[in-house]
Amino acid sequence: MKKRKMIRERIEEAYKSKEYNLSLEDVSLEELKYLAKSMTLTRLYLLGCEIRDEGVEEIVKSRTITRLDLRSNKICVKGAKALSNNKTITELNLDMNRICDEGAEDLAKNDTIKVLVLSINNIGDKGAEALANNKTITDLDLAFNHIGDKGAEALAKNETITELNLAGNNIGDDGAKAIAKNRTIISLSLRMNHHIDDGGAEAFVGNTSLRELNINSNRVINHVSDMMMLEIDKMVKRNKLEYEKYIGENEYYYKDIGKIVTQYVGQWGPTKETSRGTAKAMSDTRTEE
Repeated sequence: MKKRKMIRERIEEAYKSKEYNLSLEDVSLEELKYLAKSMTLTRLYLLGCEIRDEGVEEIVKSRTITRLDLRSNKICVKGAKALSNNKTITELNLDMNRICDEGAEDLAKNDTIKVLVLSINNIGDKGAEALANNKTITDLDLAFNHIGDKGAEALAKNETITELNLAGNNIGDDGAKAIAKNRTIISLSLRMNHHIDDGGAEAFVGNTSLRELNINSNRVINHVSDMMMLEIDKMVKRNKLEYEKYIGENEYYYKDIGKIVTQYVGQWGPTKETSRGTAKAMSDTRTEE
């Protein structure tokens, strides 16, 4: 009873706030309905609350929330469909859910979301192809899914995405070569796509738009030719990147203004004004460009 009372008190506080963190709390459907009526709440963090599809269907009724963190909530296709119909959310994090291709296809129809995180959601080429047709998303994170060359080739044709994270997928040289031809992406991660070899990496030599590139932990690590490395060096300098190179123990970095891209392109979490909770789940604050 005491814990329930404390949660209700936090719900009341959240209702009156602009930004609030309720991550890892046992939030009920009735409380989500109540929060959705708030006219001040614009940024809400619900990591690990297990609100499932039913909870999503309530919180999307909000007319004020623009940033929504729903990491690890067992959300499936039904929840994705509900989110796709929302017209106020511009930043959405669905990391570690069960969106799959069908859910990705629904989310691709939304025309207000600009930042979308769908890492670890069992999404394949079909879902990637659908998202590639979206004309609103500028920052897309599809890390650790099941996307291959076909999905990468579709994403390469998109002209609105500027930040793309495809780490931990099944992309090979063909997919890498296709993405290398894109001229709107400025930040790209292809780390841990173990099918990318020397040929895929070499394709980036001619790229003129990238400002951040991460291809560490690929087969390329063990198959880099001296000539290709010299050509990539030229690309880095041509794009005015501050250059830092390290080969060995599966590390391969490019450095941009003192910043090394080693993890997800996007970082999420509440600002200093909100309650932080657990360290990793709630401490990272997204870097504002």
